[in-house]
Amino acid sequence: MRIFVTSDIHGAYRALEQCLLRSGFQPEEDQLIVLGDICDGWPETHHVIRALSGINRLILLRGNHDEWALHWMKTGAITPGWWMQGGKATVTSFENGLTEEDIAFMERALYYYEWNDRLFVHAGILPGIPLDEQDPEVFLWDRSLVMKALQLEAEKPGSRLSNYHEIYVGHTPTLNFGTDKPMRVCEIILTDTGAGWEGGRLSFIEVTTGEIFQSDRVDTLYPEAEGR
Repeated sequence: MRIFVTSDIHGAYRALEQCLLRSGFQPEEDQLIVLGDICDGWPETHHVIRALSGINRLILLRGNHDEWALHWMKTGAITPGWWMQGGKATVTSFENGLTEEDIAFMERALYYYEWNDRLFVHAGILPGIPLDEQDPEVFLWDRSLVMKALQLEAEKPGSRLSNYHEIYVGHTPTLNFGTDKPMRVCEIILTDTGAGWEGGRLSFIEVTTGEIFQSDRVDTLYPEAEGR
């Protein structure tokens, strides 16, 4: 069994297909850890959900966009901020019907996952505070861990912020730092390579080897659509 991590698919089913193919992912054997934000942006959120549902060893974490989307799925309420940040594409993707299975799939998403001295989370954590004492909003939104790691890495390369061997996060696109590849700062690995945005790609990382597999630029896969 190989273990892969990805994040911030943002409705880009075509990019997900490419990464599954290019990594040689075996859906019956390999594990995929998805660090949230599978919704909102490109037009195929419903295909993303159903493709991920077919992976036996899937670990799905919850992102801030997934929280927004799940609120709509359960209540029908559309908030203007979410609609403008990709929610419109998610709602449209279910024009042929939203099922109870889709909602149940989203509800099963975890806030974080630990494995083999590694932590997986959508946005970040507050180091030094037990995870079960932290507000879930931290896991969904907080970028302070990444910002501290960037500063510390610049000042003292090789420094650490936690007792974990590695912490994998999404939420903060590496496009912000001039690259469409995953980045490592201290023990933090940034996996969001901008798949929700023009110019970005979706990335799979094989956790034990560090090998990276990427999609084409997502905007070239959806020339008929706009991302976030």
